[in-house]
Amino acid sequence: MSVSRNLCVLAVLLLISAPAHADTIITLDGKLDDAVWQDARTLPAAPVKVPVLPQPTEPDVGLIRLRTITPDVRMTVADGCLYVGVRCEEDPGTSMGVHLLIAPEGAGSAADAISLGYRPVEPRAPRYAVRGPKGVGRSVYRFEGGADWSQAGRWGVEVRLPISDLALGEGGARLAVVVFTRTPNVVSSAPANAQWAGPATWLALTPSDAWRAQATVDEERLAKEDAADRERRLAWLAFLKGQSVPLQMHLSRKRVKRHVQELLLEPLDRILAAQPDLEVPVRTIRGDIYHRIAMPDEATKDFEAVLQASPGWREAQYGLHMKVRAIALAEGPLGAATDFEVALERLHVMLTKKKMSLPAREGVELAQALLRYKRGGFVEAKEALDRLALRYRQDPFLSEHAKLSQQGAVAAMREQRRLAKEKNEQRPRAVVETTKGTFIFELFQDAAPNTVNNFVYLARKGFYDGLAVHRTVPFFLAQMGDPCTRDGGAATGMGTPGYAIRSELSGLPALRGMVAMANAARDSEGSQFFVLTGSALHIQKEASFFGRIVEGQAVVDALTAKDRVASVTLTGLDPDRPYHPTTVAGRPAPDPVDDCPRK
Repeated sequence: MSVSRNLCVLAVLLLISAPAHADTIITLDGKLDDAVWQDARTLPAAPVKVPVLPQPTEPDVGLIRLRTITPDVRMTVADGCLYVGVRCEEDPGTSMGVHLLIAPEGAGSAADAISLGYRPVEPRAPRYAVRGPKGVGRSVYRFEGGADWSQAGRWGVEVRLPISDLALGEGGARLAVVVFTRTPNVVSSAPANAQWAGPATWLALTPSDAWRAQATVDEERLAKEDAADRERRLAWLAFLKGQSVPLQMHLSRKRVKRHVQELLLEPLDRILAAQPDLEVPVRTIRGDIYHRIAMPDEATKDFEAVLQASPGWREAQYGLHMKVRAIALAEGPLGAATDFEVALERLHVMLTKKKMSLPAREGVELAQALLRYKRGGFVEAKEALDRLALRYRQDPFLSEHAKLSQQGAVAAMREQRRLAKEKNEQRPRAVVETTKGTFIFELFQDAAPNTVNNFVYLARKGFYDGLAVHRTVPFFLAQMGDPCTRDGGAATGMGTPGYAIRSELSGLPALRGMVAMANAARDSEGSQFFVLTGSALHIQKEASFFGRIVEGQAVVDALTAKDRVASVTLTGLDPDRPYHPTTVAGRPAPDPVDDCPRK
């Protein structure tokens, strides 16, 4: 396709006598590689501007730019059919498609035209939208098409309609071709602005003997295709209904997966069963669902399958690199230790590779920004996240984390001021001996009095001695205090001291080094607590923070799920304070027990 064609101002009346190719069948595959397209008529289409992402070496890399594309629109007559082919020099997407408007010569308005729409990979709307003076549907106008979205940087569509279905008699016709780009609401047409103008400005088609050839159409196949399309749309409605049901992420993984399977994945499977050629958009949607419910392996499998079938499918590129892989690079395997230096060095080495696609590079940059945010480098993180959020405005994850980085910078500044102001104050402290060494944290007994009472109460009774560090999430937290791990028992995450206390959401910042109680829901805190190994301001309003590491953050970072707590020693306690917690029921806490409901 030549996108540099010099398009003249289109005359109000452009007479086109379509070339005839008797007994020549064009394969409707969207490739436009049949020989007849070589000498087909080119219909001058209007250039349009579409968004394009600049390369990382360009200035103002965070800004979305526009480039001009001009669809290559061609028309010919073969085997008794009017054919229109479109090629567009842009990545494929669900919005791409074509719409024909054909009116008899002398028609007064577009209302008298036959309207033929073809959107091949749009999962929501009908694939074919057909109507005209004779009626509605492909039983009246035997319109059909094919598309190619298997290449990066190009997509193509071919459509045909038996000329006899036009019922023009001896008169000619007027044709307008509307091209839908991959960018929603960005539309080209031949002639320019044809979708807004009347038939008098459309392209004039002059009939010839070739128009009278009888086309061969498999009407039974068309009917089966339409039936499959109806089934697919019913399945899509079921999918939309499933999306409206709130997903309770606090449920067990098994119940979450069953919820997703029944309400979301099964309707998508029905769509693929009805129309298997929608695998690319459907698997892109499915990959995003798996990503949202933290099933990265399944998401990766779907995104990679999409990119194998359609390397230019941007949504799958974004999902694979900016969602799944970036998150994985910024986290790490459950149970492992936290090591920012190693992780950031690994990302630095990856970014020095020359042979890396832009989506892959930006995925690594996102992982780098997330790790810097978690480590406390909020200013650096915000700069990178702001730039990425400008480029990908459709993803709230980026803008939300840019905001969190800003909040983190403010919170860190306030924390430094607080520390300077309270430099000479002595708070109670907990000295925690582990198999990796000792860490010490101060207790905020004014900000979270009952939570501190509870921790001191349990520690004094030796409740924590010998328990495992049963959960570590690299660059997030190290969690301990589950009595089910005593004497080598396996952690359930459900162990309690036999009672629960109320949450104390003190508003303390969820910065790296802060200590909080773990909970299953509001007012369910018991004995389990965690230390943040990475800033996590998104949980600031969800957890009861009651302490901060003052010594031994490196020890906490090094903890893994194989380590244990040897002892907890308390210093600097107020001798006049009983440190006896009150339960959710408002009564003094009983003696703690090892309550393991699923042990």
